[in-house]
Amino acid sequence: MKMNKNGTYHYNIALNYFQNDNLTKAIETLNEGLNTESNNIEILNLLGLCYFKKCNFRSARNKWKRSMQIKKDDNKARYYLERLNNKKFINMRKYYNLAITKIDNQEYKEAIALFLEIIKRNKDLVEPYILVGLCNYKLKDYSQAIYYWEEAKSKDKGSLKINSYINDAQIAMMEVKEENNKKNNIKSIIIILLITISVGGIYQLKFNLFKKNQNKKIVTSKNSENEMPKKESEYKKDDVIVKNNDTNKKNKHKKVKEVDVKLEDEQSIFNNALELYKKGQHNDAVILFNKLINYGTVEYLIPEAIFFAANSYIKTDNVEKGLEYFKNYINEYEEGNYYEESLYKTGLILYRAGKQEEAKELLKKLINKSPNSIYVNSKVKMIIKE
Repeated sequence: MKMNKNGTYHYNIALNYFQNDNLTKAIETLNEGLNTESNNIEILNLLGLCYFKKCNFRSARNKWKRSMQIKKDDNKARYYLERLNNKKFINMRKYYNLAITKIDNQEYKEAIALFLEIIKRNKDLVEPYILVGLCNYKLKDYSQAIYYWEEAKSKDKGSLKINSYINDAQIAMMEVKEENNKKNNIKSIIIILLITISVGGIYQLKFNLFKKNQNKKIVTSKNSENEMPKKESEYKKDDVIVKNNDTNKKNKHKKVKEVDVKLEDEQSIFNNALELYKKGQHNDAVILFNKLINYGTVEYLIPEAIFFAANSYIKTDNVEKGLEYFKNYINEYEEGNYYEESLYKTGLILYRAGKQEEAKELLKKLINKSPNSIYVNSKVKMIIKE
C-alpha cells in the first residue's frame, strides 16, 4: 500500500533532521511538505526556526507571519515574532550588520571580534561561524577557518557549502605545507653549499701555504726547480667543483587557492549581474547571481538573485536548473516581489514538459493566492480545466 505523504509525514521527517542538526535537509523536507499542505502551521513554524538558525531572518519572519495569518491564537509563531522585535535581537542584528560592513571594508580581524561576540550570546546560529571561518581564510589562517567551519557543520550537517569551504581550506593548507617544505629543502641545500665552500676554502688555504713553502725551496735549492706538487691539479679541480655547485636557486611560489568568494559590496554585484542580464549575457550574469545566493548576507538581494538566476538558466536552455531555482523562490519567498510570476512561469514550464498535475497544482496556488493577478489569464484557466 502506497503511503500518503502529507504535510504531517514531511513534518515528522523534518523534525528528526532538525533535532539531529541537519538544517539543510530539514528545510528541504519542510518545503516538500508545504507543496502538499501549504497551510500546515507546524511546518511553517519549524521552517521559520530553521531559517532563523541559518540567519535568514527575513524568510523566518515571513513563515511565522504566514502561520499567524492562518491561526492567530495558541500559535508559537507569536512568540517567535516577538523574539524578532525584542531589544536583545535588535542589538544582535546591529552587531551582525556592523560585522558585515567590516568584511566589506576588508577589516577581517574587527569582523571576527564582532561575530565572536554574537556567537558568545547566540551559540545556535550557524552563519556567524561560517563568516568567522571566511574571515580567517582571508587572513590565511586556514586551521582557524577549518575549526569554525567544523563548528558550523556540527550545527548543519547537510550543508554542501560548508563542506566545500572546509575542502578548499584543506587544499590551501596542503599547498602552504608543500611550499614550506620546498623552502626548507632550499635552506638545507644552501647550508650544505656553504659548508662545502668553507671546506673548499680550507683546502685552498692549505694549497697556498704549500705553494709558498715550495717557492722558498726553489730559491734555496737549484735541484728543486722542477718540483711541483703532483696534486695541484686535483686542488684546482676541487675548487672548480665547489664554484660550480655554488649556484643560485630560484623559488617557485605557488599561489594559494582561494575560495571563490569575493567579499565585496553585494549591491554592486547585484547591479552588475542585472546589467549583464539586460544585455542578454545570461551565462555571465548567473555567475554573479549565484555568488549572492551562495555567499550573500544582504537579505533583500537573495530572493532577487534567485529569481533572475532562474530566468537566466531558462534563457540558456538549462531548464532543469531554472525550475530548481524557481521552486526555491516559491518555497521560500511567498511575500517576495516575483512570487506570482514564479508560480506562473514554473507552471507553464512544467506543463510544456508534460508534467500536467504538478503544473496544475502550482497554477491553482497562483489563483488561490491572487485571483486578480495579471498572471491568472485564459491560458492558466485552460490548463487547470484540462
